[in-house]
Amino acid sequence: MCLFRIFDYRFRLMKSHGDRIINILHVISFTLLMAMSLFFFIYEVWFILPILCETKSWSYTFYCSLSMYILHNIIGNFLMCWLTDNSMKSLPNYRQHPPPTEASFWHLCTKCQMMVPPRSWHCQACKRCTLKRDHHCTFAANCIGHNNHRYFICMLFHMSVGCGLCLVFNTIESYYAKSLFFADSLILFSIWGLIRQEIVDEHLWHIVSSCIIKLNFILTALVIAQLVYQLIILSRNSSCHRFKDCTYDQGFKKNVELIMGRRKFWVLLSPLLDSPLPHDGTKWQLTKHHL
Repeated sequence: MCLFRIFDYRFRLMKSHGDRIINILHVISFTLLMAMSLFFFIYEVWFILPILCETKSWSYTFYCSLSMYILHNIIGNFLMCWLTDNSMKSLPNYRQHPPPTEASFWHLCTKCQMMVPPRSWHCQACKRCTLKRDHHCTFAANCIGHNNHRYFICMLFHMSVGCGLCLVFNTIESYYAKSLFFADSLILFSIWGLIRQEIVDEHLWHIVSSCIIKLNFILTALVIAQLVYQLIILSRNSSCHRFKDCTYDQGFKKNVELIMGRRKFWVLLSPLLDSPLPHDGTKWQLTKHHL
């Protein structure tokens, strides 16, 4: 009965304050992603790299430049995910209604009260239909769909590379500082000691370093798992909405073009690189055995 009351309370809370809760989650998620990206960039460039190599060496300059390039791609692709419109309004006026030859493939959205093309679904958070909707991204405060799926995959790719590099640097530094396997139980005892200012600087740095590398490992695993999941979707030309659906699978090469654009994986170089999509998100060719 207690569990039922909890679920009933959550249902009533979402029903009465759903929009406000979603907006708050968007702000928290956006702030968290930006803060974590900037934190690891500053931590690696200003604290870890100077320990591992001379600040005037070519290796330090190279890794700093690489870090800035990765950060540029993470933030750039993230902003494009947020700013890109995937709704029916992104289509020209004459394409917002099905032509007679395509009318049989479109379906009615009962909430928008309009006909929408195949693979378009209504989002409760965005309150609109999204072209080839993959999922709603709380971090980007937007649906991932036909027009911005490329940016989402690119963002995950660069986050995976960035987290992986941070993990390598942090592991090397922690190994030499002998804080890699610093006991987690000591962190609990350190809180009282920190308040009483009884922890020496060396032990405090071990605790901080140990906590950061564990956080780094968890983030790396989560981001890579999400990237692999999205690459499987890309290889099938499916979506989170219908993950196992291979109805629109056109082969790997064509599937990449349908999601990443005509420049395909070259878009990984920069979110500013133009890569036109083959169509506007209303025409989807079926796999041959589904015809």
